[in-house]
Amino acid sequence: MYYLSEKGERVYTFKKVDPLGNPTQSAHPAKFSPDDQYSRQRLKLKTRYRLLLTQTPLAKSLRRIEDALGSNITQTWEFDLNPAELKYLPYEQVQVLELIRTENKICNKIVTVFAALCCECQFLVHECERKYLPAILFFGEGEQDAKEQQQTYFAHFVSLLQDLSCYVNRCNEVVVNILQQLSALYTQPGIQNGRSIRLMDVSDLHLAIVYDHLGDLLRCLITLDECFRANAQVAEKCPAFKRIITSIKNNVDKVQIDLSRLPSFEKILAVLEGQLLDGRIFQNCIEQIFDTTVIVTKNPLLQEEFALMIRQLLSTIEPKLGEFHELDGRLKYVGVCALFCLHYQLYRVDDKRQFKAIWDVYKKIPIVHLCGNISWAASRFLLEKYPQFSRLLDKKAIQAVEQQRITYLQSKESSLTK
Repeated sequence: MYYLSEKGERVYTFKKVDPLGNPTQSAHPAKFSPDDQYSRQRLKLKTRYRLLLTQTPLAKSLRRIEDALGSNITQTWEFDLNPAELKYLPYEQVQVLELIRTENKICNKIVTVFAALCCECQFLVHECERKYLPAILFFGEGEQDAKEQQQTYFAHFVSLLQDLSCYVNRCNEVVVNILQQLSALYTQPGIQNGRSIRLMDVSDLHLAIVYDHLGDLLRCLITLDECFRANAQVAEKCPAFKRIITSIKNNVDKVQIDLSRLPSFEKILAVLEGQLLDGRIFQNCIEQIFDTTVIVTKNPLLQEEFALMIRQLLSTIEPKLGEFHELDGRLKYVGVCALFCLHYQLYRVDDKRQFKAIWDVYKKIPIVHLCGNISWAASRFLLEKYPQFSRLLDKKAIQAVEQQRITYLQSKESSLTK
C-alpha cells in the first residue's frame, strides 16, 4: 500500500490508512487477463469519444501523407486519360567526385567517367523536354497572321534552330563518348611477355544504368524527328523564308543590310534544313563514325554486352507495360528500340529472337505517346529505319500489328467522356 506525502512522493506502508486517516492505495498493478471480455465495448466507447490513437490529429496527418505518397494519384486514375502531369527534377547538392571514394583507383576512374556521362545524358534529356519540344510543337499555333508576320515568326525561330543544332551535335558527341568508353572497358586482354594482362576484370560487370540513360537520350532524338514531322508548318515556312533571302539579294536598293553576310547565312539555313528538318536527327546520330582512337564496331565483347543489356532492359520493362501502376515504361520501351537500332547499325547482326521480342510488345502497347499530340509506333519505326527487318516477318504479322493498332485506338476513343 502507499500514500502521497506533502511533496507528492509515494510513501509505501502495510497500513490501510495514512497518518491523516485517509485510506491508502494499492501499490500493485491491476490484474491482467489475456481473455479480454469487454474489448468490443471499450473500443466502441473510445471510438465514440474519439480517444483512439488513429483518431488523433497526428494520425490523420500521417494518413494524408501516406495517401499522397501512394503509387497512384487517385483510386480511379487512368494513365491514358489523365489530362495533367507533374514532373519533379530533384536537385543534388553533392558533386559526383565526392560520392565516389573507393580504395581502387581504377574503379574510381571508371565510375567517375560513366557517372559524369549519365549526368550529362540526364541534363540533355531535361533540356530537350523543357526547351525544344514545346517550341517545335507550338510553332505556327494561334491566330493566322499575314504572310509577312509569319515570316517574322520564322526569322525568330531560326535562332532556336541554331541552338537546337548545337544541342544535336552535343548529343552525337555524348553518344560517341559513351560507346568509346564502353569499348575501352570491354576489351580483350592484352599480351605482354607471353602473359595475358588486363587492368580490370569486367566479365561480371553490367552497366545497365548507362544503357538506360543512353536509351533516354536516343529517345529524345526520335521525339525531335517526330515533332518536326508532325508540325508541317516548320518545313513549309523554311523554303518561303529562303525565297525572301533571295529576293533581298535581287533588291539591294530597297533594304539596308550588309550583303556580305548573306552567303554565310544561307549556308547556315541549308545546314539547319538538312540536319533538323529532313527527319534524320536520330539516323544521323547512329550512322556517325564511332571508330577513332578506340575501335567500337569490331569489339566482340562490347557486342555481346550490348545485346545482353538490351535483353535485360526489355525484360525489366515489358512485364509492367499496360499495368495500372505503370510510370515511364512506354518511354523506356522507345529507348530500347533505339538501342536495338544502334546495335544493328554498329554490328549488323540479325538477332531474330531479339527482334521478335521487341516486335511482340505491340500486343500490349500498339502506340506510344511521346509528347503533345505526337504518337509513335515501334513497328513503323523499325521497318522505316531498316526495311530489311521485314524479311524476318510474314505478312500476317504485319497485318496483325495494324489491326491491333486500330482496335486499340477505337477502345480508347470509346472510353473518352462525351
